[in-house]
Amino acid sequence: MEIIYLENKEINKLKWDETIQGSCNGIAYVYSWYLDAVFPNWSAFITEDYKYIFPVTINSQYKITYFFTPIFAMQFGVFSKDEITEEIESLFWNAVLTRTKAIDISLHPGTKYVPKNIQTLQKQCQIIDLSKNYTDISKHYNSNLKRNLTKAIKLNLRISSSENIKDVVSMFRNGRGNKIADLKEAHYINLHKLIQNGLKANQVKIYECYENREIIAAGFFTFCNNRIIYHKGGANYKGRKYGAMHLIIDSIIREYASTGMIFDFGGSSIDSVRKFNLNFTQQEYLYPVYKKSNFMLNIARKIKNRLTKEK
Repeated sequence: MEIIYLENKEINKLKWDETIQGSCNGIAYVYSWYLDAVFPNWSAFITEDYKYIFPVTINSQYKITYFFTPIFAMQFGVFSKDEITEEIESLFWNAVLTRTKAIDISLHPGTKYVPKNIQTLQKQCQIIDLSKNYTDISKHYNSNLKRNLTKAIKLNLRISSSENIKDVVSMFRNGRGNKIADLKEAHYINLHKLIQNGLKANQVKIYECYENREIIAAGFFTFCNNRIIYHKGGANYKGRKYGAMHLIIDSIIREYASTGMIFDFGGSSIDSVRKFNLNFTQQEYLYPVYKKSNFMLNIARKIKNRLTKEK
């Protein structure tokens, strides 16, 4: 099997997305429109006619290359409409390792092959099986969530879909985003582009919660490969007080219950976010993260951080 490396401009995005769409492990994070927003210079390893594909986001710092998970992305790896064996994964990883010195990459849960000298860890993601009806699903809501939903319903809060990107980015930025030190202005520009691309592809929906005419919460969700993923959102003071984000997610669960889809909370290493998700469900799955450090890159970064602190 020949593995071919393609720069971004060489990738046939239509064929790429067809493979992701038909893949048993296909997921929103690796569609071309998604990658174009979070890391415009992404490249790929493929086999003939895009039968097997592997997206790569390789950057360079101090002339040292590293394969990393861009902010707002996750779950990379080999994708195909056909069976993906450990042997096929090994061929792709051998190709990847010729182009990078360091790795910190999130992979899809079906990943089997682990290259030598790679550190692995498992991360958790919460899901709801929407093959069940709403009554059966909501039985697993915890008592705190049920109280919040009752309060929100009594207040006659209104949920509607929209294409207002500015509101959802603003809600996220003024809430959770402000607590994430790594988020810079460029990342919010990427987030806006991501939602814009998804709306154009008809694979993103924005949901907003209103008290009368005031928007108090908003979130955006992808709808791909029989999976709904909650990506980013937030609420203002009223929205947090009234449990508006709970109501948004509950309204989506109501709408898509009994469809056979999966509702995916997107995972998080932040305890408070995981706690929020577990209000709805105790179902979780694990996905791997591969890490490989580079001594010279680590030293260079430590020196830069020390100099920055001394200024």
